[in-house]
Amino acid sequence: MATFNGDFFDFPFLYARAKVHGIDMFLETGFAKDSEDEFKSRCCVHMDCFRWVKRDSYLPQGSQGLKAVTTAKLGYNPIELDPELMTPYAMEQPQTLAQYSVSDAVATYYLYMKYVHPFIFSLCNIIPLCPDEVLRKGSGTLCETLLMVEAFRGQIIMPNRHEEEHGNMYDGHLLASETYVGGHVEALEAGVFRSDIPTEFKIEPTAAQKLIDELDAALKFCIVDESKASLEDVTNYDEVKGQIQAALEEMRDNPMRIDKPLIYHLDVAAMYPNIMLSNRLQPDSVVDEAVCAVCDFNRPGKSCDRRMTWAWRGEFFPARRDEFNMIKHALNQETFPPKKPGGPQRKFVDLTPAEQTALLHKRLGDYSRKVYKKIKDTRIENREAIICQRENPFYIDTVRRFRDRRYEYKGLHKTWKKNHDTVIAEQRSIAEVDEAKKMICILNSFSDRHKCSSSIRSTRYVMRKGARWHSMEMAGGITCLTGATIIQMARQLVEQIGRPLELDTDGIWCMLPGVFPENFQFQLANGKTLGISYPCTMLNHLVHAQFTNHQYHDLDLETGEYKVHSENSIFFELDGPYRAMILPSSKEEDKLLKKRYAVFNDDGSLAELKGFEMKRRGELQLIKIFQSQIFERFLLGETTEECYAAVAQIADRWLDVLFSKAENLPDEELVELIAENRSMSKTLAEYAGQKSTSISTARRLAEFLGDQMVKDKGLACKFIISARPQGAPVTDRAVPIAIFSAEDSVKQTYLRKWLKDNSLTNFDIRSILDWNYYIERLGSVIQKLITIPAAMQKVVNPVPLVAKDDKFRQHKVTEFFKAKADDGIPSNDIEDTGTQVSDNGRLRLAVVTRKPPPREDTPEPTEEALDLPDPSVDYRGFITSLGAVWRRRARGEATTTVPKMFKGVQPKTPTNSPWDIVQIRPTRIPGRFAMWLSSGSDLISIPLRIPRDEGGQFNRDMYTSEKVIRGLPRDRPCINLYKLSVREETYIDGQEHFIDLTNDPNVDGVFEMQLPLDMRALLLLGKTCKSNHKYLNEGRDGKYIFLYHICSNNAPIHVFVLFVPGKQVRLHIPIPRLTEAYSDAYAKRQQTNGASVAYSYPASCDFISAYHRTDVAALKAISIELGTMEKDPYTVVISSSKEQTYFDAYVPKLAKFPVLSMPKTKTTHTLDALPWQKNVAQKIAFRYLSLGTWLDRTIALADYYDIPIGYIDGDQPLRLADVDFARRLTEHDFVLWWSPGNRPDLGGSEEDDRPEEELPKTEFMSSGCYSNVCLEITVRNLAVNSVLHSMMVNELEGAGGATAFDSSRTLDEYSSADTQRDLTLGDSNVSPQMFSILKNMVKTWLLDKIQGHFGSPSAIAIDHFWRWISSKASCMYDPSLHRFIHGLMRKTFIQMLAEFKRLGSHVVYADLSRILLVTSKPPGTAHAYATYITTAVTSHELFQHVYLRTERFYDFLLFIDQANLGGVVCEDPLAIDPPEEICIEMLWNIETFLPPAIQRDFRNVVRFFLVELFRTCQKTRGTSRGPLRILPNGAPDATQRDVVKTQEVEASRDFISRKLTRKLLKAVGSIQDRYREAVMDEEALAQWEFPVLPGSHLNLTNPILEFVKFTCAVFALAKENQIEIDLLKRNLLELVGVREFASEATFHNPCQPLILSNVPCRHCDALRDFDFCRDPALLPNNLELKARWLCGNCGGEYDRTMVEFAMMDTIWDLERRFAQQDLRCTKCRRIRSDNLSRHCPCSGSYQLTINKADVRQKLRTIVNVAIAHNLYRLKDCSQTILTHW
Repeated sequence: MATFNGDFFDFPFLYARAKVHGIDMFLETGFAKDSEDEFKSRCCVHMDCFRWVKRDSYLPQGSQGLKAVTTAKLGYNPIELDPELMTPYAMEQPQTLAQYSVSDAVATYYLYMKYVHPFIFSLCNIIPLCPDEVLRKGSGTLCETLLMVEAFRGQIIMPNRHEEEHGNMYDGHLLASETYVGGHVEALEAGVFRSDIPTEFKIEPTAAQKLIDELDAALKFCIVDESKASLEDVTNYDEVKGQIQAALEEMRDNPMRIDKPLIYHLDVAAMYPNIMLSNRLQPDSVVDEAVCAVCDFNRPGKSCDRRMTWAWRGEFFPARRDEFNMIKHALNQETFPPKKPGGPQRKFVDLTPAEQTALLHKRLGDYSRKVYKKIKDTRIENREAIICQRENPFYIDTVRRFRDRRYEYKGLHKTWKKNHDTVIAEQRSIAEVDEAKKMICILNSFSDRHKCSSSIRSTRYVMRKGARWHSMEMAGGITCLTGATIIQMARQLVEQIGRPLELDTDGIWCMLPGVFPENFQFQLANGKTLGISYPCTMLNHLVHAQFTNHQYHDLDLETGEYKVHSENSIFFELDGPYRAMILPSSKEEDKLLKKRYAVFNDDGSLAELKGFEMKRRGELQLIKIFQSQIFERFLLGETTEECYAAVAQIADRWLDVLFSKAENLPDEELVELIAENRSMSKTLAEYAGQKSTSISTARRLAEFLGDQMVKDKGLACKFIISARPQGAPVTDRAVPIAIFSAEDSVKQTYLRKWLKDNSLTNFDIRSILDWNYYIERLGSVIQKLITIPAAMQKVVNPVPLVAKDDKFRQHKVTEFFKAKADDGIPSNDIEDTGTQVSDNGRLRLAVVTRKPPPREDTPEPTEEALDLPDPSVDYRGFITSLGAVWRRRARGEATTTVPKMFKGVQPKTPTNSPWDIVQIRPTRIPGRFAMWLSSGSDLISIPLRIPRDEGGQFNRDMYTSEKVIRGLPRDRPCINLYKLSVREETYIDGQEHFIDLTNDPNVDGVFEMQLPLDMRALLLLGKTCKSNHKYLNEGRDGKYIFLYHICSNNAPIHVFVLFVPGKQVRLHIPIPRLTEAYSDAYAKRQQTNGASVAYSYPASCDFISAYHRTDVAALKAISIELGTMEKDPYTVVISSSKEQTYFDAYVPKLAKFPVLSMPKTKTTHTLDALPWQKNVAQKIAFRYLSLGTWLDRTIALADYYDIPIGYIDGDQPLRLADVDFARRLTEHDFVLWWSPGNRPDLGGSEEDDRPEEELPKTEFMSSGCYSNVCLEITVRNLAVNSVLHSMMVNELEGAGGATAFDSSRTLDEYSSADTQRDLTLGDSNVSPQMFSILKNMVKTWLLDKIQGHFGSPSAIAIDHFWRWISSKASCMYDPSLHRFIHGLMRKTFIQMLAEFKRLGSHVVYADLSRILLVTSKPPGTAHAYATYITTAVTSHELFQHVYLRTERFYDFLLFIDQANLGGVVCEDPLAIDPPEEICIEMLWNIETFLPPAIQRDFRNVVRFFLVELFRTCQKTRGTSRGPLRILPNGAPDATQRDVVKTQEVEASRDFISRKLTRKLLKAVGSIQDRYREAVMDEEALAQWEFPVLPGSHLNLTNPILEFVKFTCAVFALAKENQIEIDLLKRNLLELVGVREFASEATFHNPCQPLILSNVPCRHCDALRDFDFCRDPALLPNNLELKARWLCGNCGGEYDRTMVEFAMMDTIWDLERRFAQQDLRCTKCRRIRSDNLSRHCPCSGSYQLTINKADVRQKLRTIVNVAIAHNLYRLKDCSQTILTHW
């Protein structure tokens, strides 16, 4: 059954009528409505032709009715009848109505038979669906079904349907939507362009010359590559080339031309399919780095990863991540309606992802509108995608097959059209004519059928929701961007040699000069001709040079190998030349209309019409007729002016009709011209609250025809626009046409009502119409088609009745300026402001409205300002005096504003020099200091008094002080906080009073007691009294005296050297050859480091020696010498291992100078053993020459961290970070917890806090035997990264809170005691605001480091950040903050390991500083993978600041733990061929616990096992991948293995059972024989004793048994050979005489580890776990009394004292945890909740959670370690505790 819109018109009508009469239509006809509201039958196909028209006819939406389709497709005009006349005709003219019905039936029949039937029949041949679904399903569904057929045929697994991702973020913002940037469409010109009217051209000579230079290459490409011919077969090559070259030379030599143009359309044939085919583009081929990394073909030299760029466009909400989390947190507190009525309310987490996303988008949109004044932001960025060239090509094969078939059918279609024309011309038989018509129809259907595949290659299917083959990158990104790039490239060339008119997605409309070379014929040797079109050749040569894929891979199914070749099927086609092209313009300024043009053939026929109103549904018939009439008039005239004049005649004619109110037209024709037709897609009730002309018409139809007329959707609304009511919008002035066919009384009633004019008497349609509205509608079209394009082509307005837009009127320059009105009021000076009087005697007041200026700090009043008169008494004198001050300042005589504390200071340099603070030194009077200031080249000492500020908490008003609100440490509530400011002498004198005050029970805490006074001043003052200048002029203004002290550790020998600029060097002990040593060192320094900024060195030095009996005498002599220079502006720099107090005590004159201290490293200040005179000269010279570098660096640090240079001493990273952090906290009103001790200053409560638990260990270990490549990766900057991305860490855990959205608190919240803690902080008492300050500080450091190319002073703080956080030597150390950041690091590190696992690796061992990974790569292929995973992980937003470096590659690895491993090291990872010699690494800590006599045997046996097993794996593993094979259907066998892996396991089993067993039996036998011999010799027997090492904890007695256990423990790592290993162990134990399952046969690790985790290097901040018992780098040797512990990253030495004290803290923590531990029930394992019960409620008894034996064992291990490493303090501490236990 064939219908036209039967699904929604005919069958619904029959169904409703049958229902009224009580008839079941399904029982009577077999047709029923399904779930999609379509009428179908099981036994009859229902072919609704309207569905074919909508989907496959490619007719515009306004031409999809049956009448329009019949006219367009069948070529005749059917009978038409208005819907309003159908009911009257049924009674009055039934014959006419019957003819109308028959006409529709006939049209439907022929439409179905000619188009629908062959098309659907053709589709059913390739798509396995019933005809009903093939007709009705969308093109995307048909494409997907076709792809499923092809995938099934190619035995390809079909992917699941694509599911939209929710909650994607972009740069910290929630994405609202993301898509790609489509094809580029652009209108470039507007107007009439005809090939017979000359046009101006401006040729670029360089472009023409470039075409001439590339002419040979382009012609050869056309002949050889494009036409597949041989260049030798062309006989007239030089002739054709000469013709083309002559035309191009003419263009080059005469670039300014007026020629008749050649109008062409250059388009790329099937551009999108060919882009896909050329680049092997298909959804499955779009992969990322993770897929490439785990691919077996990812080897050095690969070319299968084609990287292409695509344009991504995303819309996101401007709200930041913290605001997004705030809104999400608020939604989590709300409830939402149930899913089904009557159900329970739902939480946010219970909603579906789509519902959650919709709610978030709505809330974020509302929030962004209010806060940011916009809802969304848009970003476009180019991204890179990887196109795998080895992916199964079924998708592109399908595209290629359908493209080629369509080309074939199109060719046959053209052939049969020619045959049809020939048959008609020759007047052959009707049968032949009918056959030709049928073949044309069938071939056209076949061609349209294969258009279905166009949706596969287009951007529609692969971006379709739920598509199985979904890919945004492939969809539009790559294809559209590549296509747009090609068209843009063609445009750039055409602009240089012609004029582009319009850019389309796949082509370009252009005009070329008439002299441009067009078509040519090459004569071939065989007599044939080869035609070329030079414009196409020119562009194709350019495209192939830039867009050819040289990485195209084809699989050879026979060999299983890929063959690489170049591929490019992107070719331009040339359409034209055309006679004319008309492009309209837009009424908006600087804007043209895209995709709207008309093109004419040479015969005057319309070649293409696009985008005009005559093809639009619902447009005025007047405009459609007007446009259909004017297009042919564009071909008249011989000039552009005449052409526009001919077109203007049509415009004037229709304007006259409207201006005359159509007095010569009958009413029916007028209504037909101006009535608008609109269809309503929904029912009227669904448009509630909306306004439009269609809705107004529908409502008015319902008023006089009844509500039943508008109850259904699809209502046709035909209306006009009335002139009344005056001032009403157009939507309220729509009048339905049907009212004019009603009875006069009805018409008059409703017209008066709708027009709101009860006095209306003239009901003629002409008096009702709004003629100005229709004149404006037509005038708008005339402007776009005629007047504006004419103005753009410099033609006078051809239609004067319609004025062209004002944007084309040229303005005079003088119009932009206006003369100033002379009001006769003279200008007055500012000083006369107070005396201005108006004409009437009143004061004239000037009222000025302006923005208030930013508030600035009020400066100290100058001396001049102090002498000014009081403005309230003598205002005129005040202004006069102030004017004098202004004039002096204008002449540069102004004085610098000086604070009161600096009054009386008389510097020698000009007073406008900056005052920089060098040092604040304490004096002998408490609370008073000497502040040294540098002003130019002067040094000034100013007395400074610093009061003591304390913060106390009071519950009642007890003390007269200032009440403040501050943030307290650890987020404690701030209720009653008072700030006491007391002079230091008062504080000391009244010490008892303050002790009583602070010990009062009402006082909860006293803060900042431990903050030094000078540090308080330092935080307040900074480094300078004037900003915006270089601190100390980068050191150029300073003069420095250098005092170098070097002494012996075990003898009273001291050397003092005093360097004074411009004087002889004082040496207080004779040193030989010192002058020569200095000259040599100076020459070397000049070559390596160059000159210093802060210090200038003489080329040579004269040394004067003096000898003193004691160091005190020498220092007194130095003091006397300094006394002679105390009035000079010198700064003393001391380099010594002694403290500052040592020099202050014996050099009293140091008080007259600011003193700086260089680092106190022992090696630099220690004399060598006797003879010590040998190298001391070089030490003195090199230390002195390092002064300049040290000064430069120290001044740079002082300038960056705003710290006087005198305070940069000691541990610089910790000091600088402390001061910067403390200053930031102070600026944000926080109370500091500054403390020089191990505990922070928490107001006294730190003593009451329970000791925290030990930090959780972050160590992952997986022992085994790994035959794939293993990577050892070092991890750096983890702490910095974790702090900066703490928000993301919490989000990944699903946590929210203050740190998640950086919530701020009000003063009321600070002052209240009920502030809620944030759950994301866990067990740590950390203030979110404090952590936010810390985070911003670290972010600032890192940005400065990056911007300074890693040479910024901030690098020292960033590099030592974790050491600063974790070191108790830091004054701002807080254990809670330390624990919190360690937790962040641990979470980040675990996420990193998960990312490594996702990328195809398995973690063998990992701690916070080192990761050992096993990959899926065989030896020789892992370097690319290692580079990828480190890059991929660090490119992740969460790890972007982590530094990863691959230190080592293992081709084979045996791993027990970090101290027991052995492997084959790959020395050259980039080498393709395997090395000739194998590099073996053996690190077995268990070997050292065996007797020395058998350690070599253990090593040899393990080495043999390692090497032979590695070679066995290498032999069985092929280096090339086998061809792809089809997997059989059905469930795979559970024991099924890969063939190579099976061979490897079998070979290893054979090796163990044969070679290894024989070798071990022989080795054990040999050891037994040697042991029997050693028993007889006491000296030899000593070599068979077990050594006692720091980690020893087992009682080992049998060397042979332990040898067997140790070796078999290593062999057992090969878990796949467990049976063979167990058999070997049993045989070896039988030799020893021990049963297999005996307790003594069980292996236990002989070493008890003692690890101090995360020890930072003080030089580079690298983290290292100190394994004192197993790390050979830490274990002492016989050469050194104390082994040097060196950093593996930088080579610097660890601080042994710091490590020793850290171990002592571990002992004390262990003691406290044992004493304060909980008791646990032995039965139910619950913790005891009270302190009195002896038994658990479950009747179980309690026991300790920490076993005392374990604690004693650990203490014994610590004692052994302390003895072995000569850590005496640690030994005494641990031994004391162990003795008392």
